Amino acid sequence: MYKPTKTQFIDWLKSKRPGQHVGHSISYYGCPIARFITEMQDDVHMASVGGFLSLYELRGSGQTIKMGQMYELPKWARTFVDQVDLLASGTIITAKRALAVMEEM
Repeated sequence: MYKPTKTQFIDWLKSKRPGQHVGHSISYYGCPIARFITEMQDDVHMASVGGFLSLYELRGSGQTIKMGQMYELPKWARTFVDQVDLLASGTIITAKRALAVMEEM
């Protein structure tokens, strides 16, 4: 099962400028976790998040993951998505804001 770690996500957020746009609320493909996975995993063309993680077009990893296969998100990731999605639809999430959400969890 594919599971991004909390530490990997926090490190990715810290690698960004505080005001850098890392995603937006209530968006399957624009969710910061989806953007993190899309950017960090060489074999993922696109990820979407909506309670589950869907990975599209895995390439060259030797894994046998089919296009659109779904994985349950870890609890920390589901909590993060729930918190971000409390904001108005399409709210821009900066690295600083995402880190603040992670710290409050």
